[in-house]
Amino acid sequence: NLLRIEGWARDGFTEKQIANTKMGISEFTLSRWKKENELLRDAIKRGKAPADTLVENQMYKRATGYATVETIEEIYEEDGVQRKHVRRITKEIPPDVTAQIFWLKNRKPAYWRDRREAEIAAKEQVKVILDV
Repeated sequence: NLLRIEGWARDGFTEKQIANTKMGISEFTLSRWKKENELLRDAIKRGKAPADTLVENQMYKRATGYATVETIEEIYEEDGVQRKHVRRITKEIPPDVTAQIFWLKNRKPAYWRDRREAEIAAKEQVKVILDV
């Protein structure tokens, strides 16, 4: 059933897990079926989209930093009466450099991918060899 498969993808199962655990087939078979069946391919794609968007949003937050409010409930006794005091603390989560690097390498690979530097270095080596 395509709705089940879409749901498994939405729940975060990998295609390997969907094939092996949920459908009882090999990942290769699922891959072949996807090539042959546009409805299956679209169901998996639709299922993955919300989870991927959520992770992208969280990665962006982590890369740029954010504030979060933490609620602390303290129960104490005063004059024989139990009382509750609620404190809210705002915590600043600083931007994470690793998340920034990951984001930029994937969103702007022409500018940030390591391989680009390696290609430039390789071209310079060829130039040096030819100049000798």
